[in-house]
Amino acid sequence: MKIQAYITILFVISLMSCGILGSDDKEIPLEPGLRNYTWEIDTLYSPPGGFVYDIWGSSPNDVWAVVGTGLNTLWHYNGEEWSAWPERVSPSLYSIYGFAQNDVWMGGNDGKLYHFDGKQWEVSYQYNPSEFRNPYITDVWANSPTKIYAIGSAQPDQGSSLVSFILYFDGTEWEELYITDFEVQFQRLRIEKETLFIQAYKPAYDGNDTLLVYQFKNGILKKDISTTKSESRAISIDEISNQIYYYTGTTISKLKRDKFEEFLRVPEVEEIVRIDGRHEKDLFIHSWGVTYHYNGDNLQPILEGLISNVFRAQLFSDEVFFVILDFTEGTNYIYHGKLIKERD
Repeated sequence: MKIQAYITILFVISLMSCGILGSDDKEIPLEPGLRNYTWEIDTLYSPPGGFVYDIWGSSPNDVWAVVGTGLNTLWHYNGEEWSAWPERVSPSLYSIYGFAQNDVWMGGNDGKLYHFDGKQWEVSYQYNPSEFRNPYITDVWANSPTKIYAIGSAQPDQGSSLVSFILYFDGTEWEELYITDFEVQFQRLRIEKETLFIQAYKPAYDGNDTLLVYQFKNGILKKDISTTKSESRAISIDEISNQIYYYTGTTISKLKRDKFEEFLRVPEVEEIVRIDGRHEKDLFIHSWGVTYHYNGDNLQPILEGLISNVFRAQLFSDEVFFVILDFTEGTNYIYHGKLIKERD
């Protein structure tokens, strides 16, 4: 009897490991995202006409926006209104990323990385590589507060071509992790586990720039995607729910086992210029002047007639902040969307 009981237990365990009887690791099905938003529009102006380059927030009552030039290069939203930060932290800011209200990082065109402790902004590090000049930080992204990466570009002292670099923070200090020995400009950074995905471009004299996506792991930079502007007007990457997406034209691809596989085609969209989302059934797909919502089943426009496309975004569980640049007036619109709880 004891032997028979032991065999029965092994059989049940085997069935559970195969998923026949289920297990504690069973994934919960994703619910289609809601799309019934109400919208408020705020205007941020940095005279004589600076544009918001990035946005990040710890909550809908604590959102930051950084501006590339002008008088007011740093803005904060407290849940009721936007206001320019009273101190001029940097003349030009390009990127911001954080973990909490008292742990925020940002970088700009002076090669400095700034940290906010909940009270004030201070310079944490200044990148000043030998034989290079004018370093600037284009993006900051992280796995954790003790594993932060920053990318950017600089000019060699001899010549005018751009090289690019990767910086790393281990929770104590910053260090240079990698610098290219060829001309390229790093623009956007996302991370999956231990692999960095870097969107970049290599300028061409005839204007037919090369558009690139690199993977960086274990100190090795490997070209993953390469095309030209004549072949594809734009390419980009993003991270949604800890998964990396790549998109170009009207096609979105998803990283699976180190390779991008087609996830979704949206022929009704003129061209994808940005995607954001909470998960794959709650995606915002931005085109020229129109933002669509994909709920895993169908696609519907939720914002139309925009003066330009959504350039940056910050999402929370029930609220979204979309940045739209007004190139004619030299100002920025923040579309603040709040979900109505009832499903449409």
